[in-house]
Amino acid sequence: MVRRARELLQRPHWPAGSTDSQAAQRLANDLKNLREFNLLTKLSKRVIRVQPNTTTVRRLHAQALIETGQATPQPSRWHKRR
Repeated sequence: MVRRARELLQRPHWPAGSTDSQAAQRLANDLKNLREFNLLTKLSKRVIRVQPNTTTVRRLHAQALIETGQATPQPSRWHKRR
C-alpha cells in the first residue's frame, strides 16, 4: 500500500474522477491504519486539490496534520468575537 501511494504521488496529473484519484481515496484510510501520516498528508492534499468535496479525505488529512504536529490553531479562534 505504501509503495502504491508513492507511485500515485509521482504521477504528474490526476484528472478529477480518474482511476488514480479514486485509488488514492481508497488508500487514504489504509495509510491512516498503518500510521503512515506523512505519506497520508501528501496523498490527501493531492486528492483534495483534484476533488475538493471529498469529506472523508479532508477528515483524514486533518488527522494526519494533527498526528505529525503540523496542525496549528487559528488565532481568530483564540479571541471571543464581539
